Amino acid sequence: MKMFKLGFILLLFIFCHSMVMAQGTVSGKTYGSISGVVIDEKTKEPLPGVNIVVVGTTRGTSTSRGGTFLISKLPVGTYSLNFSFIGYGTELVENINIIQDQVATLKVALHIEAIQLSEIVVTPGQFSILGAKMAPRQVLSREDIQNMSWAEDITRAVARLPGISSSDYSSKFTVRGGESDEVLINLDGMELYEPFHQRDFSGGLFSIVDIETIQGIELMTGGFSAAYGNRLSGVFNMHTKHIEPGQRHTVLGLSVMNARFYTDGTFSGGKGSYLFSTRRGMLDVLFNAAPAVEAATIDQGTTPKFYDIMGKLEYALSAKHTLAFHALRAGDQNKIEDIAEDNFDKNNTSYDNTYSWLTLKSTYNPSLYSRSILYSGLISHNRTGSFHKYEPSDKGDFSLSDKRDYTMVGLKQDLDWQASEALFLSAGFDIK
Repeated sequence: MKMFKLGFILLLFIFCHSMVMAQGTVSGKTYGSISGVVIDEKTKEPLPGVNIVVVGTTRGTSTSRGGTFLISKLPVGTYSLNFSFIGYGTELVENINIIQDQVATLKVALHIEAIQLSEIVVTPGQFSILGAKMAPRQVLSREDIQNMSWAEDITRAVARLPGISSSDYSSKFTVRGGESDEVLINLDGMELYEPFHQRDFSGGLFSIVDIETIQGIELMTGGFSAAYGNRLSGVFNMHTKHIEPGQRHTVLGLSVMNARFYTDGTFSGGKGSYLFSTRRGMLDVLFNAAPAVEAATIDQGTTPKFYDIMGKLEYALSAKHTLAFHALRAGDQNKIEDIAEDNFDKNNTSYDNTYSWLTLKSTYNPSLYSRSILYSGLISHNRTGSFHKYEPSDKGDFSLSDKRDYTMVGLKQDLDWQASEALFLSAGFDIK
């Protein structure tokens, strides 16, 4: 009987020991962890919110407010971690060995990412939005922009920057007391001459560029060079998204202001990429659906309509040369029909903007870069109207027909050369 009890206890001990061993091994795999802290290389301050990705897997995390992180339950092996943060350069830490039931500790320092121009070039009053720029500049993430009021209008996003003035009724903005037409507005190097929808209302209610297509914005309010022409107040540069290899993204949106479709992706093994966006204004639908609101807020019979379409096709010809084609079209129509027994007021206005440009970007070596842009555009403005006041009023009659077209074709060339650490040369021309 004692031998039986002793055998039973021995079997129970072996079973429990095997269960404990099984907890450290799942499907024949053993695990470890990685922890650490991410700091600023210069100030040594911890960086919160740094994105961390385990290369080759779907695992990842982000740093806490104290800059710390922990990635647990990684199978034993060798890994690489990728660290990225807005305003800083990407850091890749390789050959991290994971040992069973142990924690690998890291201390990673991120450096501020330099801008394209050397730091010796001073451009005062320069701000960037949605872009990875120097930390002293003002940087807003995409989430910050989308959470702002009027987040669907990219030009309204700059209203919060120092020195900028704007109104609630217009998408136009001024810089330090200047005029709105003193600000140069560019999209990937192409000047937009009429960049706003519904210009009959306060000069423009919305931008013709969909914010979904924008990667970054740069605003210069002084100190800009002759490359930006004769504008007096500022330069507003918009840069479309750079599509990473394998990326594919599609958005369908509907709001009070517009309906949107956006898509992007890559082809030819990542050598080529595409981007397409189209929007249709919903103001006319809203006014027709709420006639009581319409009658109380706007003139009877007003029907504002607008749309815009944008596409970009980019292909890497080689490691040094990239070719891109852009097309942008925007249209507006505004009808006013006020016909009563003692009044007749009829107005029909339409605007159309069409831009297309071909861009060749060449990086011959780390010190020499060029950009060539062949572009064309067509801007039209048509307005017809008539008015008649019946007796006994002393008002008269009139009719109006105004048609204007502006066609442009041009070639723009920019050349940048970093001759030495103390000398940077830039040259170019713009033939229209």
